[in-house]
Amino acid sequence: MQYLALGLPIACFFGLVAIMLTGENVSLFYDLNALSGAHPLLWQNITFMGDTLFAYGVLALFIHKQPRMMATAIVTILLGFVIIHGLKNGFDIRRPAGVLDTDTFTILGQVLRHSAFPSGHSATVFAFAAVISLYYRQHRWLVMVLIVAASLVALSRVIVGAHWPADIFFGAGLGWLCGLLGYNLTKDKQWPSGQLFQRTFAVLSLIAAVALFFHHGGYPEVHRFAQISAVVFALFWLRFTLNVFNRALP
Repeated sequence: MQYLALGLPIACFFGLVAIMLTGENVSLFYDLNALSGAHPLLWQNITFMGDTLFAYGVLALFIHKQPRMMATAIVTILLGFVIIHGLKNGFDIRRPAGVLDTDTFTILGQVLRHSAFPSGHSATVFAFAAVISLYYRQHRWLVMVLIVAASLVALSRVIVGAHWPADIFFGAGLGWLCGLLGYNLTKDKQWPSGQLFQRTFAVLSLIAAVALFFHHGGYPEVHRFAQISAVVFALFWLRFTLNVFNRALP
């Protein structure tokens, strides 16, 4: 895990440099976007997994054994929000729909034209994958599953026509680094560990799961997947919430 922690973002940034130097960003976009014709609903469901509400809900499956993940998740979310949106607004690079003729490729879901770089979905899913992986690093199979799943989500951003390949490489690497930084800032800290923080976090997390039930993130066809996921996450968050209110976490 030690080598993977820095190796993954380095690999992502090398991928970004390779795309920029070879000038294959557009041609690779077309090649990957062509995959949208096979199982379009599947790719929309996969891309929805990079939505912040969904990715946050996944924590419910793991946090009961690693309550310190609460603080790490919050710090990671704040870091990611500031950095990713700061870069998006700073670069303001146009998305494929803002550059190419939309008749030449497939767009699944809403049409987005601005703020392409970096990919927020890619950053989100890799940030949460990093957080969970670092707390469960002894389970190598789980780390690999998380990385493969995150990679599919990042890839789906090109397949649904929302991002350039360069966007997802940089977003994935940056998201992983945000998770790594969030972990290192909180892993040895005792704060915030009071019951008030724990209970507030638990209740807000349960509310987030309920909100996911009514959320589709710009992809209306994923509503059934979103609702099923919301119910599962809500049940796990409910168990966590009841435990928090019944006793203090270690």
